[in-house]
Amino acid sequence: MLDMTPVLSASGWDRSREHDNEDQDCECPQSKSETVNKSRKFYRLCSRDEKERAAALEALTKSVLSSLGQHGDSARIDEDTLLQLLQVAKTCPFPDIRERAAELLKTAQDHGVDIPQPLASGPSAFIPTEEILEQGGDQPVLMEAFLSMGRVDHVTMVMALHPAYLSCFLRTQQALLQFDGPLPCHWRHYIVIMAAARHHCSYLVQLHRCWFLQAGGDESWLQGLHCAPPKLRRLGPINKLLAHRPWLLSPEHIQELVSPGSEDRWSLAELIQAVVLLAHSHSLSSFVWGCGVNPEPDHMAGHAFQPPSPSARPSHSPMPEDAASRTGGSDAVTGVRGPEWRS
Repeated sequence: MLDMTPVLSASGWDRSREHDNEDQDCECPQSKSETVNKSRKFYRLCSRDEKERAAALEALTKSVLSSLGQHGDSARIDEDTLLQLLQVAKTCPFPDIRERAAELLKTAQDHGVDIPQPLASGPSAFIPTEEILEQGGDQPVLMEAFLSMGRVDHVTMVMALHPAYLSCFLRTQQALLQFDGPLPCHWRHYIVIMAAARHHCSYLVQLHRCWFLQAGGDESWLQGLHCAPPKLRRLGPINKLLAHRPWLLSPEHIQELVSPGSEDRWSLAELIQAVVLLAHSHSLSSFVWGCGVNPEPDHMAGHAFQPPSPSARPSHSPMPEDAASRTGGSDAVTGVRGPEWRS
């Protein structure tokens, strides 16, 4: 299963520990997340070469069937693989990949493996799934999103109701997160997490947590802002202002970050990119909440390994308050409380 460490505490994400020593050592695991290593078997499915995708699909099939055959009567597949299969089966715009993932899940279930079940019936709690699928469908822009990002997330599926807008959005987000720029890619995802956490947007926190790790980010930073480098921690005050009272941002706030002589000084180019990422992520958090975007199938509160009861399905928000009790999580996981991330 995806390693849902306390990074998913969205409300706690922005709290730097004001009363703690900022330079204290973090007792956080330094090992790379198993999620990153295990997900590599799915990377080749995003190739633009049709033959490469077909070969990757066959390799994935053999890997899953091999896992089922290794344990005799007690067949097992690691939960991370099951969750990624569920994600692909529900959202991949390529029918052959989507159908094969669903077949592999069914085969695993026939071998006695507990299969994750999605808790949400579609990408949005507010927009009927049929409307999204009917108007979105297998649009070329969704295929492009899958090839470039490795998944078609619920935000993308909801925006697909307006294809021209989605195309602009994806180009903008790709430029912000992937193109050349002064900030390393894993710093960009970390800044997005900081911004999303100001709005308790656990959906974006979880999404960018995975991308942060895949970009080579240090897993220990995900324990809270106090575990991040001091230079990133210095963004806390302007993150707070931009999220809640942007009219109070003053030249002095900028001057404090770029002033010469500081060991953790931001260059003007770095700060411009960071501020754009913060503003983009604050706006996107509002979109997630405003459109009732449901958790991804492979995210915490997006699935269960037992058949969900009708009352357990998200119906009013992208992160229901009782999600922890449904999925075995905790306050630290679902993100409604915690001191680690607010500044």
